[in-house]
Amino acid sequence: MENKTEINQNKLKIVKKVFTDYLTANRHKRTTERMTILEAIYHLDDHFDVVELHHHLRSKNYKVSMATIYNNMELYENSGLITKHRFGNGMAQYERCYFRGNHDHIILTDSGRVMEFRDDRIDKIKESIEKTFGIKVDRHSLYFYGRRCEQDRTDSSPVFKGSQVS
Repeated sequence: MENKTEINQNKLKIVKKVFTDYLTANRHKRTTERMTILEAIYHLDDHFDVVELHHHLRSKNYKVSMATIYNNMELYENSGLITKHRFGNGMAQYERCYFRGNHDHIILTDSGRVMEFRDDRIDKIKESIEKTFGIKVDRHSLYFYGRRCEQDRTDSSPVFKGSQVS
């Protein structure tokens, strides 16, 4: 499985083209700042918030204001390149979503940890909803909120990644 922080240049080129096409179609300017922020997003690991993105950019000696980042997040979201989440901590979290399959989230309320999982049964439910209502589901969002139990989790769990929500 590809490490999120090591997105290859071909994929980055595709993401930039998707974004450029979106900007052109919606009469927005393609600026160096927008492209630099997008590239930084696609080099971040796990879920992130705007503050973390700002720190990441600053650590790379790129000076960009928080306002500029905030003002562009909706463009990245509307272009289908990031997904915005509200995990219940009051702060928006984002994750890159191009090249990623559907997955869902478990939020541990006692620690703030976010775990991603994929379960084929959810796809079957989606297909049933599509058939029942005569629709095509483009995307979905499913969050489970809970806390860690003292008993051990079985190794057969479909959890495939964990991250910490600040």
